[in-house]
Amino acid sequence: MSEHSESVKDYIQINLFSKTGEIFFNYEDAEDDIYQKLNAIGIRLTKNYIPGDSSFYLVESQRVQAAAVHTHHIVLVYKGMLEYIFRTASMMTGVECRQREPATKRFMPWENNMGSWLQGGEFEWKNEKSWWLWEPDYRLVFNEFVETLFVFLVLHEIGHFHNLHGERRTLNKKGDTPTTSDSFFIHRAVDEGDDKILADRIAGHVREIVADTFAFQFMVNERKYDFFPELRLPAIDSDSRSAMEVTNFAYCLYAVAAYFWALHYRSPMTNDSQVNSYPSHAFRLVSIEATSLEHGLCADRHDPAAGLKLGIQNYLTKLPIASGNTDFIDWRRSVDNKASEAHYFKICNITKHWSNMVFGVRDEHWLNHHG
Repeated sequence: MSEHSESVKDYIQINLFSKTGEIFFNYEDAEDDIYQKLNAIGIRLTKNYIPGDSSFYLVESQRVQAAAVHTHHIVLVYKGMLEYIFRTASMMTGVECRQREPATKRFMPWENNMGSWLQGGEFEWKNEKSWWLWEPDYRLVFNEFVETLFVFLVLHEIGHFHNLHGERRTLNKKGDTPTTSDSFFIHRAVDEGDDKILADRIAGHVREIVADTFAFQFMVNERKYDFFPELRLPAIDSDSRSAMEVTNFAYCLYAVAAYFWALHYRSPMTNDSQVNSYPSHAFRLVSIEATSLEHGLCADRHDPAAGLKLGIQNYLTKLPIASGNTDFIDWRRSVDNKASEAHYFKICNITKHWSNMVFGVRDEHWLNHHG
């Protein structure tokens, strides 16, 4: 283990684990090798998207959480969040089976039971009823969903680093430049001790939306080469390239729709107003859709909204199959109101204060040196 890695682990032990009683995840006790695979993905993403030193660790804890530790560019993902991802990916795999084999009698514990399934505690890798873990074809589908959801989760935390959310919040509170003596700081949307005044709440929402849109943009780019490696070939014709990219976009949008809907069962939020510390999960999904359309992420050669249309059609078809009812459609429609529209424009108005083009460099500083 490198000297940097040792010092980072000591830092986490002293500043976090000494207070929470948590520990680093022990891979020797893992029931499945997917934990090792996800750890490798997390390490790769932090190295690829964070210049300089960075660290990624899984934490042995049932908290459904991921964290960005700004002082050392550390991403932490807690085992409880992985359990949630595994359960979400399981129901998504069940949808694929139900569409391929409508009359199947396979065990589908999430149908008409979403809340209980998603909050069912530790994931049972050895459960013989979990056919999607044992049948090779469906296990591949499950693994792909897990990796896609995990990539989005990790990139979201990196998005907070990219856009200097720790530094910007420190400056806003102190009014001066942060120093190395600043206290241990884990990103949250709004500090637990903050008064939830309107300006502070909106700023917290902006940070989450900025991190989401950063994550989704690069998630789409990450996954397209996994699903369509031929996209790396320069000779591929433009129509084929366009079709593959639209298909990949639609798949990624379906994944984040499932992810946010699943989180809704853990932390239900209403959409008649956006008064929560975090933006509602449905609002976050719609914000990704709006930003994708604005920046042309969902375009094909002929239609600027081709991927968005396919993605929405995808999730409106698949997720009601997962639940066995119309709960998803009701949840998605709940954000289509004037209050959410007005809130979105408030967020757009101050996004520039919480985002930047280049990693860790404010736009005005970058332009001063490159303008």
